[in-house]
Amino acid sequence: QRIERDWEQYRDEAKELENYEEALERGEVSEEEDD
Repeated sequence: QRIERDWEQYRDEAKELENYEEALERGEVSEEEDD
């Protein structure tokens, strides 16, 4: 059960990273954040 939950968390993080990288390619996200 624990391994399965870790895998789901990993998969969710990978999906977020994928979406972020796609946004970067489209120029929707700036790599540097200025305050």
